[in-house]
Amino acid sequence: MKENAVDFVPMIFIGAMCAITACSDENFDEAGVEEITESSHWQRADINLHVDCINFDAQTGVTRFVDEGWKDGDRIYLILKDKDGNNVQAYVEYDGAATSWGQVEYDGYKSSLTCTTPRTIEAYYFDGAMDVTSSDITFDATTGVYVCTDGIYTYPDNGNLEVSISLAPLTSRIRFTGESGTNFSLSGMTTYTTFSRVTGELTSTLESVSTLVDTTGTTPYIYGVFASPEVPSLVVRNNRSMFETVFDASTNVLKVGMSGYMPIPTKESHNGWKQQFIPATGISLNRNSLLLNKGDSIALKVSITPTNTTENILWASSDTSIVKVSDSGIVSAIGCGVAIITVSIKGNLDITDSCTIEIKQDEEIEVEAFDSNGHAYVDLGLTSGTLWATMNVGASSSEDYGDYFAWGEVNGYDCGKKFFTMETYKYCNGEKKSMTKYCTDGSYGNVDNKTELDLSDDVARHNWGGSWRMPSKEQFEELYNECTWTWTSQDRIYGYRVSSKKNTNSIFFPAAGYRLNDLESTGSKGYYWSRSLDVQMNNSRAYCRYFNSNVNSYSYSYRNYGNSVRPVLSTK
Repeated sequence: MKENAVDFVPMIFIGAMCAITACSDENFDEAGVEEITESSHWQRADINLHVDCINFDAQTGVTRFVDEGWKDGDRIYLILKDKDGNNVQAYVEYDGAATSWGQVEYDGYKSSLTCTTPRTIEAYYFDGAMDVTSSDITFDATTGVYVCTDGIYTYPDNGNLEVSISLAPLTSRIRFTGESGTNFSLSGMTTYTTFSRVTGELTSTLESVSTLVDTTGTTPYIYGVFASPEVPSLVVRNNRSMFETVFDASTNVLKVGMSGYMPIPTKESHNGWKQQFIPATGISLNRNSLLLNKGDSIALKVSITPTNTTENILWASSDTSIVKVSDSGIVSAIGCGVAIITVSIKGNLDITDSCTIEIKQDEEIEVEAFDSNGHAYVDLGLTSGTLWATMNVGASSSEDYGDYFAWGEVNGYDCGKKFFTMETYKYCNGEKKSMTKYCTDGSYGNVDNKTELDLSDDVARHNWGGSWRMPSKEQFEELYNECTWTWTSQDRIYGYRVSSKKNTNSIFFPAAGYRLNDLESTGSKGYYWSRSLDVQMNNSRAYCRYFNSNVNSYSYSYRNYGNSVRPVLSTK
């Protein structure tokens, strides 16, 4: 291992898997994990299971036995061989209340499995988030895979199924430390993504792994091995920087059964990694035309492909007597006329984009306004003075669906949160009546009497800064009562045009759907979070605006759902 490159620490205990379950809401479609479809072949039987699970860092001697360290709902998936040598899929689930494994369920007939001479059995255990169907299990690089391919079973005709297995990690695991909220991707690893319950085949991938540093300063564990063991190297992309390191062949990093951590390399602290150059392939502005009054000042936002390029950008104005632009994209309208703002890659002017700006004077033009960070809003003439943003958090236009967030979580799907279940929700202990924050009713969790999101948990404030907030329940109701809502399509995207009754301004809410394990109901339904808790009926829910082509009403959604967020500014 390179000196000072890695601080590797053994981990002693690995938590058991949390089973994913679906939560539903009155106004939501049922979604979540698909249950196993049991045909007439599916049978139940009593089982005597002899299982141990060798933990990571086996030198510590930590092993989970049949009734130790497992949690309610943990499943071990089995593949038995029948009398003809064919695969028979099965599973057994741990009963936390009884502190034992329940009955085995298998897709076959007892007559074909009956044996007193031991037969081979394979066993698989998945530690982390996953989707289960009758034939496959899918997961990502943050799910640990434990395997036993040489277990044995007997099944006397007049007795219980006897199974003996010893599970062990299929891969190593590693986590990174760094500043909370840091997004980065890791490549150079082989990870696993799919398990066939029918054939027992595990599918691997070489795709890079994207993840996020959480509030504890660490990422989730990433499970895998070196893609090229002969040249053990990893590449990290982080904050428009790329770093690579090649490890000594004798390193314990990413050796099967080992675990540890290492700091994320940064420009300030490479930690033994070599910084690489990432060329830009594209650049674009959030606006390609603007109509402004003389004296206005706005910020243009630029997007670069890839997002972690190490190259710098250049701003320019075709006529600085009309429009000036700063190195950070702040545009100042100083004269009347038309000027073009261009942004390009330094050293490669062929990669460029532009915005045509027309400046008029003293005409009180009704146009979008922008905050200092370049986020657009309109004044709909509402009684409260609330100003509504023109697009969702994570969107690049008013028609763009944007990102999806659980209530009170500031990092959404685009930041690596792939599952929106109670088991993955930040402010509960795995189910809807165990809230750890924002609770006024003791039957739903720990009471703190918080009824609105703190600023630290507000998606709009976290992602857009400034004075942006998620709207309150009252602000949504005002928007509904003081504006006209018309179901329409804009740029072939369906949603509601919300038009002021007091001026000519309007905004568009796309029917962005929602997320649980998958994206649902796009183009037909919209679910928009407020910052207000459901204090009347159910503290595991929060207020949202729900609509489809026929219904437009307030609703309460379970807090774990991934919904859209439309920010507001308050002038009072």
